[in-house]
Amino acid sequence: MNLERWGKYKYAGGVVIVIIAILVYKFRFLSLPYYWDEAWPYSTGVHMLYNHGLSLLPNAVPAFVARGHPLMFHFLAAGWMKLFGTGFYAGHGYALFISVALIAAVFLFCKAFFNERAGLIACVLLAFQPVYIAQSAFLMPEVMMALWTMLCFYAYFKERMLLFVAFAAAMLLTKESGGVLIIALGFAEIINHLGMKDRSWVSLFRKMGLIALPVGIAAIFFVIQKIESGFFLYPFYMNYMSSQWMKMTSDLPSAIAYLFIYDGRNGFSFFMLLAIVLLSYTRRLKFEARQKRIMLAMSLFIVLYLLFSSVNYYIPRYLMCCFSPFIVIGTVLAERAFNIKKVLLPLITTGLVATSLFFYLQVKRNGDKDYSGAVKVDREAVHYCEQEHLNERYILAPSVLRIDFTEPYAGYLTAQPFTHIESLLSDKTEYFIQTYEEDENEVTQQVQKQCKLVLLKKISIGPEWCEIYKVVR
Repeated sequence: MNLERWGKYKYAGGVVIVIIAILVYKFRFLSLPYYWDEAWPYSTGVHMLYNHGLSLLPNAVPAFVARGHPLMFHFLAAGWMKLFGTGFYAGHGYALFISVALIAAVFLFCKAFFNERAGLIACVLLAFQPVYIAQSAFLMPEVMMALWTMLCFYAYFKERMLLFVAFAAAMLLTKESGGVLIIALGFAEIINHLGMKDRSWVSLFRKMGLIALPVGIAAIFFVIQKIESGFFLYPFYMNYMSSQWMKMTSDLPSAIAYLFIYDGRNGFSFFMLLAIVLLSYTRRLKFEARQKRIMLAMSLFIVLYLLFSSVNYYIPRYLMCCFSPFIVIGTVLAERAFNIKKVLLPLITTGLVATSLFFYLQVKRNGDKDYSGAVKVDREAVHYCEQEHLNERYILAPSVLRIDFTEPYAGYLTAQPFTHIESLLSDKTEYFIQTYEEDENEVTQQVQKQCKLVLLKKISIGPEWCEIYKVVR
């Protein structure tokens, strides 16, 4: 009886094991101070909402802190902190809860529209992506956007339209880039409509209206923002986009490479393409009508999001919401193509997981690796400067440390913020901090060329290091 029960729930049980592994591994990260963008502006914005009252309205958090984005992520985080406190365990725990929910959503999606085995494999492959491992406890909205993406697809293709409207509105009220999903679904419905023999324009317009409804709900925020702040979308990003079209030729290939090739994903892409060839050759590349609609919509979403990212302010982690659809599509194809031998698919999955872990341990990008050493190095650097009473000295520091020295919510300070943290060399510069992340940039080269440096302190944890110098002119 127990074996029969295990046979019934083995795939769901496998997902539970994956989730437990995530929780066990990430537990040691929960007590760390905030890092990079979670140190500022996200932790600052969340604490502002916590202190001054929960709100989704613009200007509940200053636009320069919220970066003009809607406040759903901040709102839910501040509400979570009302229940669990404002410590690092609570802040990172909120992010980790969202990440675990994403794994569960991927499994439930595959179970509903494909099968449980594909769901388990997709969950395993997603959970071992370096960017997912690193981002899963970050107090930043990228994983939440990925979660909304999967919930929107689930609700839409389950034809639970009230849920879809709620999820899609929440996505748009988390980040404006959620509009790409709305556009992708609209295009998918038009393509499906044109392929029908018995076309109903009334049905198409009804679907398009439902797809667009979340936009109307989210538009309330942007209209209020225009009235109160004078802009619909934050000027920094709009100005960047208007001057970014010429950079599309470089950022688009970079985004494509990041999603399909980097960190071992070239192996996954290879097996996905091989699966398409095998299924076409054996004439098994046939899916149910709804499954075809799903894969079309997800494929359009990926393409449109890559195009959007190439003209938007591009950071690789912003592509997090593309990973789940990409992995679901590839897994579904591979699961059907490589089931000819019982051991073949597990071997491929194991190889892909091993490759992902290798790159997680080797990669140098701050958002795709074990960043605990970097956090500890930065914390020791701040503490050293506090102990030496440098709070009012002019200190030239790299971008990450500038936040750590000045933002109380980041979690590095034990006393008052430092008052003179510089980004450029000046006549007043008294101290210079060099780190492994920015040891070859223009500012560092300028300092090394124009100043005599006396090493005061070197901090090293694994490959991460920091050197604090006295500047002698």
